[in-house]
Parts: sequence; C-alpha cells; structure tokens
Amino acid sequence: ISLILVHLIGAVFFWVHLKRPLIKFKFNYSKTVELLRTGIPIFFNKIIDGVFISIGLVMAGIFLQKVDVGLLSFAMVIASTKKIPFSTIFSMTISRQMAKERGKQDLHNHHHFAKYFGSKLIVYAILMSSILGAMVLFYTVAVKIFLHEFLSSIPIFIILYFALNFYNIRSFSLIYLNVTRQIYKRSLILVLGLLSNIILCYLAVKLGYGVIGIAFAVAVSFIIVSINAIYVTFNQIFVNRWKKYIFLLKLLIISTTLTGLVYFYSDFTFFTFGLDYHNIGDMLLVLIDLLIKVFTFLLLTFLLYSGLFHKDNVY
Repeated sequence: ISLILVHLIGAVFFWVHLKRPLIKFKFNYSKTVELLRTGIPIFFNKIIDGVFISIGLVMAGIFLQKVDVGLLSFAMVIASTKKIPFSTIFSMTISRQMAKERGKQDLHNHHHFAKYFGSKLIVYAILMSSILGAMVLFYTVAVKIFLHEFLSSIPIFIILYFALNFYNIRSFSLIYLNVTRQIYKRSLILVLGLLSNIILCYLAVKLGYGVIGIAFAVAVSFIIVSINAIYVTFNQIFVNRWKKYIFLLKLLIISTTLTGLVYFYSDFTFFTFGLDYHNIGDMLLVLIDLLIKVFTFLLLTFLLYSGLFHKDNVY
C-alpha cells in the first residue's frame, strides 16, 4: 500500500508541476538489433547470477528438512552485496568510469584498465571484508543471546565468509567484461559456477553432509567463479602473467587469517558473563566484548591488506 501511495504522489506531482509528457514512438530496426544483441546477454547474466546465489537454498529445500533451509537462508544474508550500503554505489561508480575509459581507448587495448585493479579494488576488498566480518561477529553474538534456535548457523556464516572474500572481488572483473563487450565470457564463467554449485550441492546431500555440506558446496562455487573471473581479467590487462597467481595467493592468506580469527572469536570471550539479556550488567559486558572483537578484527583486516598490497598505495 505504501509503495502504491508513493507512486501516486509522484504521478500527481509530475502531472501538476512538470510539462505534460509527449509520447513519441520511432522504430529503428538496426539500433534495436544492436541494443538487443547486448541487452539479451546482460539479462541472461542477471538471471544466472540470481539463480547461482539461490541454488543452495533450492537444493536444501528439495533434499533437506525445513529447519536446515531456515539455517542456510539465515546465513546467506551476508552473500548479498546489497546488504552492504556502499557496495552498489562503489560498483556503479567504477562501472561508469570503466565505460568512459572504454570510450576513449581502442577496443582491443585492455592494459589501461589495470588501474582499476590496483588501489581501487583493494580499498573495495578492505571495506567488504571488514563489514562482512563485523556482521558475522555481530550475528554470532546475537544468535547466542536472542536466537538460540539458529546456533547451528554460526559455522555456515564462517564458511561463507571465507568464500565471500574471494567472491566480492569478482564484481570488478565482471564489470570489466561487460564494458569490454565480453559478455559471453562473463556468461560462461557464471554458467560454470552454476553447474559447479548444482553438482557439489547434490554430492554434499547424497554423501550425507547435510546443510554444512551445502554451505561448503556454495562456498567452493563462489571461489570457482571468482578465480575464473580473475584469471580471464588479469590475463588481459597485466603483462606479468604471474600477477594473477600472486594476487590469489595473497587473497588466500588474507581470507584464511580473517576467517580463522572469526572462528576463534565465535567461541571466545574477553570477559566472563551470562547470556541473559534481561541482565543489564551482562549485556554491557557483551557489548564491550563485541566492540573489542570488531576493533581488533578491523585492525587486522587493514594491516593484512595494506601489508600484502602495499605496492598498490592503499593508504
């Protein structure tokens, strides 16, 4: 109802304060074909992207119990970059800058895009790793105090967080493939990830690993998409062929270290306190404990990225 009211108010404002719209229709066959040639693959990519994220939940819904679907669905909230306030703005800005750069350069000259995979990409990675890690730390505390029925989701959060440190990087690579008119390569990467996700989820269920197995399958498929996107992109824009392997190794070290810290903090407290949310003293200690964990986690995140990628002038 609220959405309808918003649109009605907008329509009335438009009709009263702006000029009456003039509807003109002109069909240009060649232009339409050109737009469809690009638009249809992009639309197809969007569908695959949505299905790719949801396939774990679909497989859990088919083969597992409802409680498992609930646990996985609860943990999958961190898999959407839309949950991160700045991520859409950041990616849209980079997409626009790449598109303008593409218009100024030769179609087959990709080396000038390298600047987007330096400090800009690392800053984006720092912010995403930091905020997602802080979210996981918050969820682990909130679940223990308020949502005991979701305690089993904590390992899923941790597994997904490891993979998301890779998966978030793929945004820049996929934007690059769009801008350079390599949409079919982008589609191939996503289709490969989708098939991997389906096969691994099915195997996890059949081998009896349950919802944790599906979480691992989803995580591995995230990493597969990311590695392929990074491999294709770095091969085209960097002269040094070892760049992609060094980049992935650094990312592996960072993700392993940060995930290890999140795992350690999920079962460690700096103070001894109860989990009764009616007790103000306990809740104060919980808050202080969480703030210490988040601060030390953010500090380690910055130190790792800035240390391993110091040549990219992150700071």
